[in-house]
Amino acid sequence: QVLLAYLQRVADACSLLLQQRRLIKNSPAFAASAAQHALTTVLPMPNADPKYCFWRKADMRRETQLNLLFLIRRLCRIYSAATARVQQSRGLIAIRSTAFACAACVADAICRVKAIDDPSAFALHYSGQCEGPTESFGIDAG
Repeated sequence: QVLLAYLQRVADACSLLLQQRRLIKNSPAFAASAAQHALTTVLPMPNADPKYCFWRKADMRRETQLNLLFLIRRLCRIYSAATARVQQSRGLIAIRSTAFACAACVADAICRVKAIDDPSAFALHYSGQCEGPTESFGIDAG
């Protein structure tokens, strides 16, 4: 719940900064920096071992799953819009790729969690826990 509140506040602050870019100097850079920090540092990265993975070691409700995925998507959109407004460089392109990769990893881990109250068919199929001959999906870098 604390993470949801933090992500909501960061997304709201970044949206406000981007709306007031004529009044605040370098507001897209500030918004990009805040969104980048939230995506790469604040969100705990998943672990392959379910015992140590932040996302899989505790039970999660479907409402929490949907809220987290919505906020990650919102932060990615804000980050994309903010980085499009600042001067492009190789370093920015590299950290933008890293931030989106972090968001994808966390979203992947959240999608694999079986909700305790109402597990979605997508989450069951994606994680390989649904009935029938199926395997879990994965992201491959190659």
